[in-house]
Amino acid sequence: MPSSSAASHLEATILGTARSWYWCAGMSDRGVPSPPSMTTVLAPQTRWIPPEFIHPLPLVAVGLMAVNDHWLKHLFHNSVTGKLSDLAGCFFFPLYVSALLSVLTRWGLRDRLLAGLAVTVAIFAPIKCSNAASAIAAQILTAAGAPLGMGPYRNVADPTDLIALVCAIGAVAWALRRARNDPR
Repeated sequence: MPSSSAASHLEATILGTARSWYWCAGMSDRGVPSPPSMTTVLAPQTRWIPPEFIHPLPLVAVGLMAVNDHWLKHLFHNSVTGKLSDLAGCFFFPLYVSALLSVLTRWGLRDRLLAGLAVTVAIFAPIKCSNAASAIAAQILTAAGAPLGMGPYRNVADPTDLIALVCAIGAVAWALRRARNDPR
């Protein structure tokens, strides 16, 4: 039979492990305070799961873009499939950048969303207005997709695609309105 100090050490280890599991799941183990979350350490104004990105609407936009880029464009290859990816991408990208910034900075939601919008415009506009920028983006995306088994990426510079930036503005407005209505 283990000594009382070994038993209490084992009990403390088990309790600590249980607390860690509850903490990872975002729960309290019935009255025992959870340790500070990574959110508190990295960005006190935000939660660990960024609410602006982990929501059905932006995730549907990601899925729509994936389905469009990998199946619909190959089946139909028309102006609708070309614009669909731009619309979906411009909706989710500022929210994605904001989610990344929630982990890397202490910025509030509004500042992160505006930075996400600025990054989206700074990347999307040159790609759609310049053949050289479009070719560079295609090379970068092809290299990034190769380890994942994705084929070569093709992009066409088309200034009419800039209309999709309205979705980026809409995404920021949606996330701000959602935060006002759900101030968790």
